Amino acid sequence: GSAAAAANGSSKSASGGAWVVIDLGIRRRVMAVRIQALEAGYNGSIAIQGVAVGLEVRVGPTPPNATTEPANVNDPLCPALEPVIVVGASVVTGSAAVDVSCGANNTLVGRYVSVQLHSAVPGATWARLCGVE
Repeated sequence: GSAAAAANGSSKSASGGAWVVIDLGIRRRVMAVRIQALEAGYNGSIAIQGVAVGLEVRVGPTPPNATTEPANVNDPLCPALEPVIVVGASVVTGSAAVDVSCGANNTLVGRYVSVQLHSAVPGATWARLCGVE
């Protein structure tokens, strides 16, 4: 069967990159992850747009917490893909979705799916990943 889960959220990371984790509830095979948008801004008022930030998706059995951030646990989905998301692109162009998928032969099984930015968004005091599914 196919089940879709969606999440919005962010947590601060030691590396500065925001991350979000989806708990699928049970182990599932994950073939593709889509991130609808990345929002970032300064002090809740000024939105930042047009900055590209690399991200990675990981899938596995280990839930991240304060000591084990997503960057350190579980296996990367499509590590060769090096996906990039542009801050605020959905606002500018109407579509910013990033799809992380590399075929039926490159899937991972796990309960937890994490999306983590490789770095902080320059000048931003907050960042939010939206519509991760």
